Amino acid sequence: MSDDDTDAMPDDGSNDGHGAVPDGGSGDGSGDGSGNNNALVSAGRGRGSAHELLQLLTGTGTGRDLGSRATPSTPKPFETVIELVTKTRVARITSIPGYENALGTLEPGMRLRFEHESSNLQDHWAIRVYTPDGALLGYVRADINEILARLMDGGKNVYGTVTGVRTSGHVPIVTMSVSMED
Repeated sequence: MSDDDTDAMPDDGSNDGHGAVPDGGSGDGSGDGSGNNNALVSAGRGRGSAHELLQLLTGTGTGRDLGSRATPSTPKPFETVIELVTKTRVARITSIPGYENALGTLEPGMRLRFEHESSNLQDHWAIRVYTPDGALLGYVRADINEILARLMDGGKNVYGTVTGVRTSGHVPIVTMSVSMED
């Protein structure tokens, strides 16, 4: 390390300018031998320190290479649920074989999974609606599905929440709200 490098560093007594640290470590980020790798404290302040810190933060070069898929273990600080549609009906329920079984399992508050069915020849924006146990229930109504399908194609997690289950005559009616996690 040059004299210019040490002059730019604040001297808090934690480093003698040659890579040695108070715990007797080498300043290479290897820790004190106790298995407790305190590399943020023990990393030397030489030219390689920024590189070593970057490796520690990203998990690269540590034997646990996480690459670009490294994610923090805590939730995003501004992650929120956005309600997109307050109330809508699940469409075409009676056209689904075995819909009676799927209806029997539904209760208000249950989360419904959506899947964009872009190969649908009648409606390119069609979105299938699945029960929590994976049974096909019906479709998102065509008057709102384009925007939702575009959000889903863009990687957003869009889903429904059951708000009601009833029948009108012999026609089953499942109402839901539609939300997105952002």
